[in-house]
This record gives sequence, C-alpha cells and structure tokens, in this order.
Amino acid sequence: MVTKLVEVLPMVMDMLTISSFVALVLYRVVVAISSMFGGGIHKFLK
Repeated sequence: MVTKLVEVLPMVMDMLTISSFVALVLYRVVVAISSMFGGGIHKFLK
C-alpha cells in the first residue's frame, strides 16, 4: 500500500503543478480581456 502511494505521489504532484499553472494562465487571460474591456470586470473583482 505504501509503495503504491509512493508511485502515485509524483503523478499527483505533476497534476497539481500543471493545474496551478493552467489556473495562473487563465487568470492572466481574464485580466487581459477585462482590461481590454475598459477594466470594468477587473474593478468588479477588486
């Protein structure tokens, strides 16, 4: 059971790293789009 967990752990870490990177990219895109639309959405978020 422990060895199985050790095998799965790097894969889980990779998934977390990828998902956090994707979330960061999506946030950047949303900020860019909102600033293009006069910053209305960005002001609403803040």
